[in-house]
Amino acid sequence: IKLSEDADNVRYDSIEKKIYVGYGAGGMAVIDAVTLNLQTEIKLSGHPESFQINRKTNKIYVNIPFQKQIEVIDLGINLVTGIWKLTEAASNFAMSLDETNHRLFIGCHLPAKLLVLNTDTGQTIASLDSDSDVDDVYYDKTNKQIYMSCGNGNIDIFQQINANDYKAIGKIITHSGARTSLFIPEMNKLVIASPAGFSTRAFLLIYNIK
Repeated sequence: IKLSEDADNVRYDSIEKKIYVGYGAGGMAVIDAVTLNLQTEIKLSGHPESFQINRKTNKIYVNIPFQKQIEVIDLGINLVTGIWKLTEAASNFAMSLDETNHRLFIGCHLPAKLLVLNTDTGQTIASLDSDSDVDDVYYDKTNKQIYMSCGNGNIDIFQQINANDYKAIGKIITHSGARTSLFIPEMNKLVIASPAGFSTRAFLLIYNIK
């Protein structure tokens, strides 16, 4: 399946059997996971970074960092129907979703922040300081915690007290540059890729979530 340059995040919708790929200067490809045919391409205003599918509302929320905004795709018509401008922080690359509480978690670089947004309105509910160079953020619905893997060498951990209140509860030292990660809730594990450096080899750092 040929797409333009810089394909980035990929999501699989196991219910609808569709694959979504953000790519290029502003596109979201919708692929049939059974036939592997490209069904449609949804136009965005800029290069998409992390995005999340909300199956309850049939929408996709997409980080468009260079426009300092989040774009909302209505999957019923495959069009952008909402644009949320960010004012508290920019360079919004990482994203996670809490469907139950209608909350979106955004990891930003400038300044380093965790933003919590209302998925119904786009309103910012909370803004918390974080470590720098976040690449991935995950919501753990079992423990009501948010994990941010940051390239400066830390995992930031935040507690969701309720839908509107959040607090930083700790951090774990990793390696400098270790920022790309994968949270596996079925195994209660967080896996972080630590790249090779001048004096170290590459590692996968595996953390057990208690």
